[in-house]
Amino acid sequence: LVHAESRWSFALEAAGQGVWDHDKPNDDMFYSRTWRTMRGYRPDEWVDPDQEAWLARVHPDDVPRIRANVDKQDLGEEGFETLEYRERHRDGHYIWIQDTFKVIRNEAGQPLELVGAWADVTVRTEAERAALKANVELQETKRYLTRLLESSTDAIISSDKAGNVVLFNEGAEVLL
Repeated sequence: LVHAESRWSFALEAAGQGVWDHDKPNDDMFYSRTWRTMRGYRPDEWVDPDQEAWLARVHPDDVPRIRANVDKQDLGEEGFETLEYRERHRDGHYIWIQDTFKVIRNEAGQPLELVGAWADVTVRTEAERAALKANVELQETKRYLTRLLESSTDAIISSDKAGNVVLFNEGAEVLL
């Protein structure tokens, strides 16, 4: 058992997965070494297990969505097993966390334990946000150039490399 546990622990650390476990009846929390270090804690440092202490580290814009998700989990609703949110690192900056977990329930459907793995997805999330911003800027530029093309009284004609006309404005239409 010890060998199997250490193998899983090393595999999760190699994958950058921080593991957590919440024993609800005893209100006991476990945080793995990787979970602690990805947030700037020492591997053996105590972390306040209270839910409000965790939410205090979550970015204020994400807290309402997280609270609603936790409430739905507690009510036994399915489909709320993955969260992405920002959490404050010990040095003050925010990292993006992807939390994937399983709720273990008793026969009555009440949550007994929540077990999950956290991954730092900051690089991926920031790249997605940068791509989205670039796309918005591209669309704004396209709208601007379209308005400019439509409002010009000059003849404007554009062709592709083969010489095929691909774009022309009203001024070019009148001229031709």
